[in-house]
Amino acid sequence: MKKYILPFMSIAMLMAMASCSSSDDAVEEIKEESKLVPMTFTATQESNAETRTALSTGNSVIWKTGDMISVFDGNGEKVNHQFSLTGDASLGNFSGIASSEATSFTAVYPYTEGATLGEDGSVSGITLPAEQTAYKDSFDPKAALMMAYTEDKSQLNFKNVVSLVKVTTDFACRKIGLSAYEDIAGTGTLSYNNGEPSIAFDSNQSKIVTLIPADGESVIAAGTYYIAIRPHTSIRFSIVFINSDYSKFYTRTSTQVNTFSRSRIKNLGIFSEYDNSWSEIETVQ
Repeated sequence: MKKYILPFMSIAMLMAMASCSSSDDAVEEIKEESKLVPMTFTATQESNAETRTALSTGNSVIWKTGDMISVFDGNGEKVNHQFSLTGDASLGNFSGIASSEATSFTAVYPYTEGATLGEDGSVSGITLPAEQTAYKDSFDPKAALMMAYTEDKSQLNFKNVVSLVKVTTDFACRKIGLSAYEDIAGTGTLSYNNGEPSIAFDSNQSKIVTLIPADGESVIAAGTYYIAIRPHTSIRFSIVFINSDYSKFYTRTSTQVNTFSRSRIKNLGIFSEYDNSWSEIETVQ
């Protein structure tokens, strides 16, 4: 009978060990899951004139329903968490889940799936689009890149990455294009730079940014619009308006170098179909 005792004891020990291992795994899994907790950040824009992502009368800025941001844990796996605007848009409250053990957070507007946080605090996989939707008295929110860094679990102070170019047209257009001698759009990496964020392109670079009609619209109506571009110093540019029936292209080319500063609006003035300031008018046959 004794000869059976040892095998049975061995089997019992193995089962106990397996049970302990399974239990330990479950505890570890619960522990990992418990690190993600609900959080809400109040997000402001650096001008402190309310918050972002549309311009209102007087150039103050407000958030819009449906806005989302990427929030990265500043330690651990640096996961890209999606936070969504909740409640009254004017309050700028974004809610989601993040690590309870994180001691710092980096955030990017708008939310970008696939974006990654580097060891140096930069965020890669961010696109400043070369094609932007025209919104009257405002800009395409997909192009309004912003970045924030905080060690506060309740507050995000976003800094603008782009420069805004203001154009006003008194005639309907199919497209409005801004062309420069340097790359002004593309995909790349955001760096916070102690509150002076910038973007460095590494793919999809473009020297042209084009405004197109909003969904459901066939033309860009007469009015004021904003184009988001990467800031530059000392560059020349041209701006082209294609009229509503594609019959004419109106071009104005700068005669001097220009500066497009981060977080500033460059007003190019009013463009009229019948003024005499066009550098070129091309009639399409």
